[in-house]
Amino acid sequence: MTGRHPRWTVDLLLGEPAYSDHTLPEYAQEVRDRLTTAYETVRENLQTAAVAASDWYNRKTRLRDFCVGDKVRLYCPRQFIGRSPKLQLNYSQTGKILQKLNSSAYLVKTAKGKKIFHADKLKLITLCPEN
Repeated sequence: MTGRHPRWTVDLLLGEPAYSDHTLPEYAQEVRDRLTTAYETVRENLQTAAVAASDWYNRKTRLRDFCVGDKVRLYCPRQFIGRSPKLQLNYSQTGKILQKLNSSAYLVKTAKGKKIFHADKLKLITLCPEN
């Protein structure tokens, strides 16, 4: 050794690990099986975490439904230096619903063009006229 004492004597007591007489294809197959098992375990845990995150998100949201022609305010949280975030207007832009893309996404016409917004980022101003 390099003049230092080992911190743990476990390696000295156990000695060299015993290597098995596996051929390279057998070893590769064992590694592949272990990686497959690890991958399946990780996917199960990620699925559990995704369900928990989805439940947590869904607890705080409300279903909002807009129809074509509704005027809405758009959530655009822009931060200005030197101003308190509490006093800033987060719903500063307005728009008009052009199309409902799915249950939570809408195509909105703004002053700058058309954009897709999530229903959570919209606030109703006026209802569309009933036909």
